[in-house]
Amino acid sequence: MNKKFMMVHFFFWTISASFTAYITAFALERGMRPGQASVMIAFFLLSSFTGQILWGYVCDRIRSDKKIFLFCGITVAVLYAFVYAVPDNTVFSILYVLTGLFLFPMGSILDSWMLKNTDFDKKLYGRAKAYDSISYGLWMPVVGFLIREKGFIALPVCAILVAGITLLIAVGIPDSHAIGKTERVTVRIAVKALNDNRLRILILVSFLLGLAFAPLNNLKILLIQRLGGTVSFLGIDAFVSCTVQFVCFLLVSRLSMIAVHKRLLFSAAVYLASTAVFILAPHYTLIMAGSTLCSVAYTFLILATREYIEKLVDMSLQTTVNSLFDSAYRSFAGVVGLLYSGYVMDRAGIQLVTMLSGGYVMLTLVILVICYRKMKICRA
Repeated sequence: MNKKFMMVHFFFWTISASFTAYITAFALERGMRPGQASVMIAFFLLSSFTGQILWGYVCDRIRSDKKIFLFCGITVAVLYAFVYAVPDNTVFSILYVLTGLFLFPMGSILDSWMLKNTDFDKKLYGRAKAYDSISYGLWMPVVGFLIREKGFIALPVCAILVAGITLLIAVGIPDSHAIGKTERVTVRIAVKALNDNRLRILILVSFLLGLAFAPLNNLKILLIQRLGGTVSFLGIDAFVSCTVQFVCFLLVSRLSMIAVHKRLLFSAAVYLASTAVFILAPHYTLIMAGSTLCSVAYTFLILATREYIEKLVDMSLQTTVNSLFDSAYRSFAGVVGLLYSGYVMDRAGIQLVTMLSGGYVMLTLVILVICYRKMKICRA
């Protein structure tokens, strides 16, 4: 079972690397303006935010992660075929936004599914996340090469292929164990899971860091092009940063020895260094250094988040809460970030967007320093 989980993690993130990673370049190729692409991605993330909360709650309510994971995967594969095929940019945008309702929630569901079935084995979870990183990093350059050779038809072909492989492997894995409270999960019970102030602070921190990096991650191609790079460099950038993240996740057992609140603070400090590189980079190749630092920071953030939830939230609600935190970082913050960044970028350029991102990370650091003692958690 553990090997199958590893394989699902490996192939799942190649779905995103096959399509979502190149969506800005594809939208620009179709004739959309940067501001229009930014708004489309913002609504995609709003759809993701809705999906993560909805499907996370449904998983806990029906006590099944596997069924929802498979349903979302099949729907994403079908939608990708239509996203590429439609000629009208309005319909294209609507269909792409709909994929967000299903794609990103799958990642949170997969994490919860694995953690429940492996009794929260941190070393195993770290290895699985390492597979996420290396698969994304290896696959993006392949897709970039295929785009250069065959055009953007490579996006749906690659995405549907790896989605099919992912689902075929996932079918053979047992569903998550029904552990925790035996009462039926309701919205009121799910909301009560956030009574701990540490979780509320963590939501705020996740949101601010997502607000800082959603524009930079989704509009990175504009940073690269401004400094003389091309779309193909996105694949190289992803490979290097994901390789570093792969190593960090393999070291999870050692990282777990560091107190969780210290890991959280260190994550914000590295995120700040990343934004500094994005702001000051004189050449597009140095964007890779900023991406690498961001990958290191994310490793510390996701491991800290999962540990807080493991210790502070009942097992029966953990898929809901994991999905909520992931949506705060990736989706809700992404909506706000991309909406404002599209406006700012069209009027003042991408450089001001990177400077504002640095400001959000500095605010996060201030909050974590002020709440440093409150964020401590007792070790089991």
